[in-house]
Amino acid sequence: ILYFTVVVVVKKWSIPCPLPQNGTRLRGPFEVSNSSASDCTPKLFVVSVKSAYAIPTMAFSFLCHTAILPIYCELQRPSKSKMQNVSNIGIGLSFLLYFISALFGYLTFYGRVKSELLLGYDYYLLGDIMVMTVRVAILLSVLLTVPLIHFPVSDRKTLFLNTSPPVRR
Repeated sequence: ILYFTVVVVVKKWSIPCPLPQNGTRLRGPFEVSNSSASDCTPKLFVVSVKSAYAIPTMAFSFLCHTAILPIYCELQRPSKSKMQNVSNIGIGLSFLLYFISALFGYLTFYGRVKSELLLGYDYYLLGDIMVMTVRVAILLSVLLTVPLIHFPVSDRKTLFLNTSPPVRR
């Protein structure tokens, strides 16, 4: 996510405001549209029908709870206060990076933010190498994270299936 955030911040200055109109893509020097400067004014809250699409993303963000016990077991001299510090730092850093990404994504596209932030860059910066590498990094992150999320479940299932009652003699 750190690389994603850095690319979103850097690309903020690659796309001009106001955004090009009528499907005009950026190729070379920036092209300015006939849009008014009011399109480039941020609004504090924007609520629309599309806002409901954010709910599954927010719900999915709480799936990290399965990693709590393995993290606790890896701490040197584990305690409740150490685990609370680890959780606070992890959640705080995640919030900060996602907030910066969301802020700069919004300040890049304003009212034209797509449901997937990287799709907006494809529209104006077709075939951009940095955006493509972010996609590959996210793909690898998801692929390598899924086994970590499911490890505690599979570990417990294996332990449950391989235990047999003691043999009495």
